[in-house]
Order: sequence, then C-alpha cells, then structure tokens
Amino acid sequence: MAGPGSDTATEDGLLKNTYEPVIAEGVLNKFSLKEAFKPKPSPWDGGRGKIWAAHVDRNNSPMAVGQDSAIPVADNQKYINGFITQRKMMARWRVTQEQLDDSSNREGAYRSTRTENMERLIDDIAYRQEFYLGTDGRGVFALINEASPNANTTLILDSPGGIAGADFGNRFLKVGMYIAAVNPATGQIRAGICRITACASDGTSVTTDAAPNAAWADNDYIVQAANSAVTDINDTAFEKAPWGIMALIDDGTYRDNYFGVQRSLYPNYKSYVNASTGALSFDLMQRVSDIVNQKLDGMVDAIWCHHSVRRVYILLTQADRRYAGASLLRPDGGTVAFQQKDLTMGEVDIKALRTAPLATMFLVDTNGSDFIRYESEKGKWVSGTSGEILVRDGTGVNARHAWEAWWYTRYQLFARNPGKNARLDLLTGQTFVAVRAE
Repeated sequence: MAGPGSDTATEDGLLKNTYEPVIAEGVLNKFSLKEAFKPKPSPWDGGRGKIWAAHVDRNNSPMAVGQDSAIPVADNQKYINGFITQRKMMARWRVTQEQLDDSSNREGAYRSTRTENMERLIDDIAYRQEFYLGTDGRGVFALINEASPNANTTLILDSPGGIAGADFGNRFLKVGMYIAAVNPATGQIRAGICRITACASDGTSVTTDAAPNAAWADNDYIVQAANSAVTDINDTAFEKAPWGIMALIDDGTYRDNYFGVQRSLYPNYKSYVNASTGALSFDLMQRVSDIVNQKLDGMVDAIWCHHSVRRVYILLTQADRRYAGASLLRPDGGTVAFQQKDLTMGEVDIKALRTAPLATMFLVDTNGSDFIRYESEKGKWVSGTSGEILVRDGTGVNARHAWEAWWYTRYQLFARNPGKNARLDLLTGQTFVAVRAE
C-alpha cells in the first residue's frame, strides 16, 4: 500500500484558480433586420414636427370629345398634408461607488464595470430597436391568449410583436421586464403591473411574480412598463416606439392613419397586403410583383422573411433540384441557405431575418419606396451642466453613494412611397423552431 504523499487533495491550499482571458459572449449582437433595412438619413429641423405633402389624386378631367361637344368640368391635382413627429428611446444604468472602485484595475476585474456596462448598453438599445423595426410602433410585445389571465402566475400569450399569429407569443419578452396590459378598445392601461420571472421554452407563456390583476382580459396588449408602480399609460411604451416595417409596409391593418393620411381614403398610400395568404407559391410571388408594378411602378428588389418562411420557399424548389457534389456518391441535398446565405427569386435576394414577423413575407422596392430616417438625436449619454455622464443617485435624505447614467435617442422612420411594397400575412406550411430573440 502506498504511503502518504502529495496530491491535489492533500495540498489543495497550494493551488490557485486560473481564469480565461476573455468574457464569453452569451448574447447576440448582430441585428439582421437593421442591416437589411437601410433608410436614408434626413435632417430634422426641430419645431413641432415635419409637415409632408402627399399627392393623393390626379386631375380627372381628361376625356375624349367630339366636334362642338361639351368639354369636361375643370378639375385639379389633389394634395393633403401629413405630419411626422419623433419617437424617443431611453436606457438607464445604476452603479455603486464600491463597484466602480473594485473593478478599476485588471487585477481585480476582467474589465472596468463602467466600460463594460456603458458599451454593452448601446448593444442593448440596438437589440430593442431591432424589435421595434420589425413591428408597427405600438410597442406591443404580445397579446393575452386566455379567458382568465388572473387565475395564476402563468400568462398565456400569442401574436408576438402584436402581429396576428398563434405561435411563439413570448418571443420578444425578457425575464425581469415589467409589463402592463392595455385595453385594445380604449388604449388605456389596465390596473396592475407584473414582472416576468420566466419565459416558457415552447414560446406559449411567461411566468409573472404575481397573478395579474382581475381587470386583465383576453386579447389585451402586453406592453413594457417603466416600473412596478406604473398606473398611467404615459409611463409605458405603448404608442411611443419608432414605426417599423409593419407600419410602413401596410394597407391599414395596423396603421390606417399613415402620418396624417388615411389609407382607407387614399389607397396609393396602401401597400399591397394579402391578409390570409395560405400556401406560398412561385405564381403567388410573381403575381404580387406584378401588382406592385402595375399599381405604382414598384420594382421588387428585396424579399425579407423569417427563417421558417425561407424553409417553405426551399421546399418549393426541392422537387426540381438536382442533388450534386464533388462525387455522386456524396450528393449534396442542401442549398446556400444552409450556410445562411441568400436564396433568390428572379435574381432578387431572399433574406432570412431572425426578428422578422412570423408567417410573413415582405416584397420590397428599397429604391422606389424612398425610406427615410428622420433623426433629431442619433444617440448619446445625457450629461450634466459640467459635461459629466455619471450623476449622483438622489439628494438629501434620499441620497445614495451610487451613480446613474442615462442614454437616449430620438428618431422616426418613414416611407414616401409605401404603395410600392407588398406583404404576405399568415403564410402556412412553416415548421417553427422556437429560438428566443436573445
């Protein structure tokens, strides 16, 4: 039998912990919809907002006439004015003095807490902007999908992003978020605020810190609230978000009032929308391209959809593809989409975008639509009178030995020619893979 000796158990006190030199990245900071959708920047001149002129109808007097016959009644071009305002986003960070001190050198911390938090907060803002870009500006994260939401702490949801559809209702919600319910008939807040403590992996629900108030009802909008004490709709994100593609490329389903122009009255400001599309087909896509061309000379040069819709398109091509490879003994049954490259329809790229609405396809004229980003503030840290960014938390009896930093941006998105685009809603045939938008 071996005698006593040194091993890792008997001399554990001599050993040190060692650390990897990097912080492993556990969240995604690539925003595919923002990279695909690139509106032209345009100056914002301040004031109440920007007036835009809309040409809504032509002079309808041209008419064939005979010799000495009556000529048509005089007519004229028709114009109305619309109004564009800014939307604002803010983010906030709080830190104690001790954390600032203890993370100030490389011996004590992987990285300065100030550098880490302030840089990553910019990515977090971009993450939320990506959500807003794929929706309609209402700031709706989901709809309640149960008759008695106050029965327990499990809140059943559908319509992610406020977009009609039964799948993956909790798709954009996050643990720790405060949420409020909004009455869709009135736009007013229901009583009670909940905080999300868990998100179901199957996408159907969230768990809250307490059962919702008895006033919450089926099909209420779920929106973000500033804190647990909110009682006013003004302290939620409802109707405060920048407009996204579901508002710009729309027929009035989500935004009938298009910056002051009623789409129901002036159809040239409607995008072509097939509300209940069903099965995707090559012929359907060609018909939609023909429609936008006939309507306002639209020329589809981009197609945007979620990965699940792209897979439906791949299935359309499967029967006619010839499998190939370096050797016929090793046939290749895939497409370039397997490497997340773009497929094409008539030489137009089909881009799979992780935050695009589900069961939806956008056929876009990126050039003719004249997409604009009106921006009064690209984004900056709020600074004090002396230029400082970190400001003391509280004064007097409420003072704390801690600091806060605030970041904000103000902008709005706009399309001068929304009628040159199309959208297919409620496509069928997808197999959804429930991957949360982390």
